[in-house]
Formats: sequence, C-alpha cells, structure tokens
Amino acid sequence: MKKAQMLKFLFWTIVGLAFFIPACMLGSNFMSLGDSSLDSYSNLIETVESIGEGELASISFSMSKKSVVVGFSKADNGFENHLLHGPTFRSGGKNDDYCICGNNFNEDHSHKGDASCNTVCGVGNCIMGIEEGGSDGGTVKKCTDKFDFDDSRDYCICGAGSEKFPASPPASLLADVEMSCNTLCGTSGCIMGIDDGGDVRRCSAKFRFEKKEVDDYCICGKDSAEVIPGTCNDICGARGKTCVNGMDDEDTLKKCNVGFGFEVDSGTELDDYCICGDEDKITPKTCEDFCYPAGCIMGIDDGGQEEMCGAMFGFEGASTPKRDYLKQLGVENGCEVGKACICLCNGYKWDTKTKSVSCEDIQVCHSFDKIDILSSKIANRYDDGQPEYVWKGGFLIKRDISNSIIVNKAVNGLEKNDIVTKTFYVQKYKGVVDVCLESPCMTQEAVHYIDTHQSQT
Repeated sequence: MKKAQMLKFLFWTIVGLAFFIPACMLGSNFMSLGDSSLDSYSNLIETVESIGEGELASISFSMSKKSVVVGFSKADNGFENHLLHGPTFRSGGKNDDYCICGNNFNEDHSHKGDASCNTVCGVGNCIMGIEEGGSDGGTVKKCTDKFDFDDSRDYCICGAGSEKFPASPPASLLADVEMSCNTLCGTSGCIMGIDDGGDVRRCSAKFRFEKKEVDDYCICGKDSAEVIPGTCNDICGARGKTCVNGMDDEDTLKKCNVGFGFEVDSGTELDDYCICGDEDKITPKTCEDFCYPAGCIMGIDDGGQEEMCGAMFGFEGASTPKRDYLKQLGVENGCEVGKACICLCNGYKWDTKTKSVSCEDIQVCHSFDKIDILSSKIANRYDDGQPEYVWKGGFLIKRDISNSIIVNKAVNGLEKNDIVTKTFYVQKYKGVVDVCLESPCMTQEAVHYIDTHQSQT
C-alpha cells in the first residue's frame, strides 16, 4: 500500500473510532441503568405527560442501587431537602408554631350576651367558639355550647365545617380508639382535631378518643391547610415578588431559600423580615401575613395554644438545607431552561468536600412543555404529626444511598429503604404534577400551596 493511501486509511480509521468508542461507552452506561430501570423511567414520563386533571395514577418502578429519580419545577434551579427545627432551634426542638389557613372563614367578634356559635355563625357554618382568648389561648367551645360573649376575647370562628366523633355517641365505643383526624374525616377533609376538650391537634397527629368521653373529636371540612412559616422565597413569592434576601435578628443575612425563626423577641419587637422586589421590607408577624393570599382560620402557638389570626405570638421555627441536587442544565441528556424536568440518576454520589451531587454512571432527563412539578411539600413528619422534612424545588425518590440511616434521611428525609421495586403515585392538580410514594400526593397542604403559589390554570 502506498504511503498516501496508508495515511488516508489511518485517518478515516481514527475518525471512525472517535465516533464509535463514545457511542459504545454511552450505550454501556445506559445498559448499566438496567432495562427495568429504563422501562420504569419511560413509563413514569409517559404517565406524567398523559395524566388528566384531578387524576391519580400508580405505576411500578424498579430502581438500581444508589439510584434516584429527581423532579424539578419550572421556576427552581434545583431540589433541596430541608430539616425543620424550632421552637428552640439550637436545642433541636420541633416546629410547633403554625397557621390553619383557608378561604371563606372568619372570626366573628360582634355578638354580645349568651349564645352558641351555631347561633352566631349559623348551623353548618361553624368551626368552634373561643372563650376568653388571648395570651393564654382561651377555652375551646363546641358550636352547640352556650357561653357569655362579654368582650372581644370571646368570639366564634365561622366557616363550613362539622364536628365528628369515632362513634355516636362516643360512649358506645367498645374501647378507646387512637387515630388521626385525617383518618376519621376521610374524604370530608380535616381542619383540626380537639383532644380533651381544648387541645388542638394537627390533622395528621394520632391521639386517643376515649370511650366514655365526649371531648375528643375532629372538625372536618374542605379547603383548609396547615401552613408553617417558610422561607423568604415563599413569603415574597406569595406577594408576586422576587426575594432579595432574608434578615434574621436584624443583623444576620439569610439566603432566600433558608428558613429561619420569625420570633417576637421582646414585647412587640420585630427584627426578622424579608427583602422582596425593589427593596420592599416585608415583616410577617401574624397568621394573616403567613396565610396570605388565602384567608386565616386560626393560629397555633407551641403546638396547642389557640391564637387569633391577627395576634403576634412568634414563629420560632427554622429549617436547614441538608442536601441539594442542582437542576441539570447545559449538560448532555440534561434539562431544558425554563421547563419542569424529571431525571433518572444511576450511581448517586454526594461529595463531602465540594458539597455537590454527581452521577457516577449515567443520568437521563426529560423536560415537559405543558406541566409543572410541585415546588414545595412536607416529605416526612415527626411521630406527633409535626413536619420534620420539607422538599423545595421538586421531589427526590431514592433506593438507599448508604447503610447509614442519617445519610439516607439527609438525602430526602425518608427512612432507609432498599426495596428494589416501589409503587410511584402520580397526581395532577391545576396543571401541577407531583410524584410520591404514599397516596394521595395532593394533600391539603399541597393543594393550598398550588392555589397560592403555583397554579398553572
């Protein structure tokens, strides 16, 4: 073979290998995901694309070891797993200051003299009465209870709701029953629980309904949600503004995606606030502020003390981002800018030095044109029903990343679980889709968040 022909042959051989070898490597990487993982991922994408408004679907999803499925909303640049703290942040307490929010509810302080709240609000439009409310919380009254309305601390909370007991009458129960009001209210929806006649319980918290008592019950109804003071992204976003930064205790800058306590330090001193938009200073201090733009039903201080919607009682809770996963923009097989996206990552690895995530084998992503992914949700709760972990920016479902319970919970707040095949649920509301492991995905909190922050319709 002549020298010129030999050089030409070598040139085209090198060119061919330059295309062939990367193609083989890419094929090998996709094979490492496993046919079942790719089939499951394709099925998930198809389900998300095709699910109808209000529908709930379930699919079987096979996951390889150290793999994750992560979803990103349109507006967020990544997924974050937040651990909630407070009331005493540094002592590791729990977040027990929150608001019960909803539209078409109101406090009625207008009545004077003896009456029941059924009389004041109208039968079927009463949630409860509060006698001598204020700094000590007051006494909860059933809608049928008469009491003396002698000043503004005696009032009714009006709105569509109903009291519900495990049996009627409760004395007919064969034994004490322990359950949550989410369970008891069922499809009627839950507003709150009442334990021992006066202690407010979260809808998700289990408590004892005693056999011979009539003071353990649930208040059921639609269109309400428990709201925990969130980040300045949440507070500014609810007002149609972009967050610049947060300020904790007047002199500590906080990132827009980091939660901190909105506490009342002394008297009515307020030194925790958000800077939104064109340097607007927003200082949320009551449940009317935190529920905005929805209405307020009542506030709960320190896990059980009832507060008026306009009362300042201090939201001392805070949150810490534990793990994040940046939206895969500008990379091969990545997400498109300005669109919701779901990725499958095989070989999830968290670099403790750079504090970043990498996929050791391969990842593949799919962007969506006409839907969004739910941007904020409670991922896990403490045993008493109080939120423990919150997801920001989307969702992340994993097969165990490590043998460590702590590491696994840091990734997405969920317990250690090495099950290969999981059931994924997919649900759509107002153009927003959520993917979850427990049905329904669209909880009252999720629906409220979409209504006030993320609706696509």
